[in-house]
Parts: sequence; structure tokens; C-alpha cells
Amino acid sequence: MHSFLSRSPIKILLLPCFAISLAAQTPKESPSFPHKENVDKGHVFVRELPDMRVDTPLPDGHSYNRHSYEGYYVFNDPESLLHDRTFYGVTAVLYKPQHDGQRYNKGNILYQYSLSQGNDEEGNQIWMLGEFNPPGLPMQWIVATTGKRQGENAEGMWHWFWPKLQPQSLWPLPEKPEGYDYPNAEEFYYAPSPEDNSIYWIDTPPVGLGGNAMDRDTTTPRIDERGVTFYRKQPGLNQSKDDIPGGYAFEQDSIYGVYLSENPFSIFHNRDFTGLRLALYKPKNKGDAFSAENVVREFFMIQTSDHDGDHLWLWGERIAPSPPKWIVKKGTGKFEGLIGEGTWHEEFPEGRHRPQGIRGIALATDFQFLVPSNYLKQ
Repeated sequence: MHSFLSRSPIKILLLPCFAISLAAQTPKESPSFPHKENVDKGHVFVRELPDMRVDTPLPDGHSYNRHSYEGYYVFNDPESLLHDRTFYGVTAVLYKPQHDGQRYNKGNILYQYSLSQGNDEEGNQIWMLGEFNPPGLPMQWIVATTGKRQGENAEGMWHWFWPKLQPQSLWPLPEKPEGYDYPNAEEFYYAPSPEDNSIYWIDTPPVGLGGNAMDRDTTTPRIDERGVTFYRKQPGLNQSKDDIPGGYAFEQDSIYGVYLSENPFSIFHNRDFTGLRLALYKPKNKGDAFSAENVVREFFMIQTSDHDGDHLWLWGERIAPSPPKWIVKKGTGKFEGLIGEGTWHEEFPEGRHRPQGIRGIALATDFQFLVPSNYLKQ
């Protein structure tokens, strides 16, 4: 077991899905993990970063926060999947402050999601998705592992407030190391075996972070939408590595871009977006670029906006060999209540219109939406 305080920091990192400053909390204890045996408890030390930081008001009294952070996992079990790992990631928060200047806190959050990656000293990676959709618990899902722990699954939760256990020695609050902002308490439940996915999901499987109502709703009008998503890399937060144990490589990109609909009158046309992309792939030869043929996992965490300030928040995920999938997670303003899902094409299909004069990687994108009533009134 490594001593955190004597250990030099690792430069390629993983993230706790919802690192929240203790100063932003309200005095109400987080619930304990649902009734499961063999829950692995631990904590993460967190340092918030200036990259990608946004905190801005939106229409209808909403506000939007996005920030990146890094840190280090310390879990009770030295053989834990998470123990002795650095982390790095980005989270986005939609909240509704009760008064001017109020920060986001557990009581005013409407939606939050996160995307992270990281590694141990040998370079074995863990990728994690997270979601807090009140009144549900703040949940996290490990969705990719490489190296000696490849194929292991886990899900868990993080605590807004340090758990009050009796005696307190069961989960002592650690001292804050120099250079870190705060610790977060976390706990995870692990699948009994890498093959046994059927009985370990406590909340919902991570694909789509709980699925989508598209499959359940057969009465709401549907509309089809297709266009092109162009994205480019922002400065900072980008990294890649082509010698991940097991023959893997990965890319992490902070991105920004625009979605252009094939219908110039579409309410979805000409939407700016920003977000984070992670791609894990297995090149045939070292140095080969990421492609549709060698992809293992690819995730996007996207927030889009238009001239009215109305937001659409999306997950994009590709878990080979399944096709890519876009999932609408949240909408504000005229998009409130919107449900949608779609796909993208890694290789631009023949016969699809591709606007000229726009720089960036082009993904042909298809969507189907369940249309809320406020859209029908536009």
C-alpha cells in the first residue's frame, strides 16, 4: 500500500464523478449505500482545475456550472479496483439557485453528470460515468478497465457529506493533504465476477445512464432530425497514450463545435456545444490512429446551447460492437421535457450532405425525438 503523502503525483489521471466543494454543502447528511454486502469504502482527494470552468445563469432562473478536477483514490481495501489511483475528469451541473449568488448544492441541483478516466502506476485504466438526477442517488458506474483488472465491473455512489457512522472510526475523515481542496467519501459494490453483470447493477445499467423513455412512450409525437456535428479540440485537457497495458491506446479531448441540421428551419439547427470525449481503442500496430475498426469504447459528454440560452445535454457512447448512441439527458427552456436518442457515423456516409467551409472532425448524426408540448406550440 502506497502512502499518499510520500508519493509523487502521476500525470495521467482519473476523476471522481462528482467532486463537490464541502463549502457548497448544506447541513443534511447523504444516505448510505443501498443494502449490499461487501461494499468497498474509501475517499478521494480532489483538486479543482481552471480548465473548462463555466458558471453562468440561464433563462428561467436556471444556472449552469462546469468544472474539471484531478486527485487521488484511497480505499480501505488495498486490493480494491480503485485504490491507489490518480483520476481526472469533468462534471457539468444544472441547478436552480434560490437567491442571487447562491452556488450549486445538493438541494438545488436539477441534474449533474460526469465523465472520467485514469490509471494506476502500471498504466492500467479505469473509465467512469456518473449521474445525479434527483431524487435519485448520486451514482457512478465503472464502464471500462484495462490490464490486469480488465473486465471487472463496479458501481457506487459518492457522498455530499461525510457519513456519520458510529463509531466514527469505521470511516474516519482524513486530513486534507497540501495542494488539495477537499476529500470526498465514496463507496462501491463490485460484480461477483467479470461475467456476472446480471445481478450486480444496484440502480441501472450505465448504457445511457438509466436508459431512455423512447422505448416506453408510444403516444407522444416523434420527429426525425439529421445533420452534421463538427468538433475541434480545445487547448488544454487533451492527452493520448498508445502503450496502455493489454495493447490498448486512448485519447482524451476537450472539444467544442457546432451541430448543423439538414433542415435550416429546424429548432436544432446551428447549435454550439462544448464537452469532453474519451476514446479507448486497440490498434493493430502501435501508432495506428483511432478508427471505427479498432474502437473499444468511446464516450462524449456534451452541453449544447442556442441564441436563447436554452440547453440540451447529451451523452454519446459507443461500446463495441454495438453502434454509437446519442442520448438526450436534459433540456432547458423550450427543450424542457424533450426526450431523444440517435446515432453518429465514425466514417462519413456516401450521399449525405456535408457543409463546406467548416473546420473540424465531421460526424454525420441522426436523431429521433419525442416532442414535448411546449415544442408543438413554437
